[in-house]
Amino acid sequence: MAGGHKHKWTWIIKYAPDHFGEKGFHPPTSREVKAINLDQVSVIAEKLKTRGTAKSEDGKIVVDLPSLGYDKVLGKGRLTIPVKIVAKAWTPRAEEKILASNSVIVAAE
Repeated sequence: MAGGHKHKWTWIIKYAPDHFGEKGFHPPTSREVKAINLDQVSVIAEKLKTRGTAKSEDGKIVVDLPSLGYDKVLGKGRLTIPVKIVAKAWTPRAEEKILASNSVIVAAE
């Protein structure tokens, strides 16, 4: 294949276009985790309540975060109303604040 990038380039393009392909190390792909703060969860719960589309269990509004496109709950802010949060993951600080506000967090399946 001498001359493959020089005088035989037109032959490569015409007859062997995949000859110079991707070879070697491929870095692992990473998945971005979409997170939400507690104050935003509180806003979502209040919006669900005002629209009348909120599900309620034990007097707490259920906020299903995976169905809204969120993966993780972060501990910034505070909850203003008692809610039941369904999430895939959460930080220890978020769990502490959720339990302190008479709310519940449940692991999503």
